Formats: sequence, structure tokens, C-alpha cells
Amino acid sequence: MKIPKGQKLWETVCDEKGRVKWAITSDPARTVYYLYSVNGDGLIMWTKKTGSPAGFEKYTGVRI
Repeated sequence: MKIPKGQKLWETVCDEKGRVKWAITSDPARTVYYLYSVNGDGLIMWTKKTGSPAGFEKYTGVRI
């Protein structure tokens, strides 16, 4: 999984088989958080941006 330059990986959410399905990153100052969906090959696709990672719960189905 390759994270965009200038962002820090904070959290990954896995499915029941242990495969990463979601990745949460932020800018270095932690003012903006990004949610990426992760496919089976480890490629990421930007999904959502917010000021707090708690805003991603409805997308991931997991309490963050």
C-alpha cells in the first residue's frame, strides 16, 4: 500500500480475513484526514476527506 507523499498513515481497517479494506491518513498537522479504500492488490483510492477521523465511521462500518 503506497500512501500519498506528505501524508501520514494513522489507521487501517481490515475485514474478517485480515485484509486491509480502508486506510486513514492525515496531513502532518493532523488538520485534515483522508479515507482511502484499499483493493486486493494494495492499491488505494481516495474516498472521503474530513476534519476528524470519527466522520469516517459511516463509510467503514467500524467505530474509529
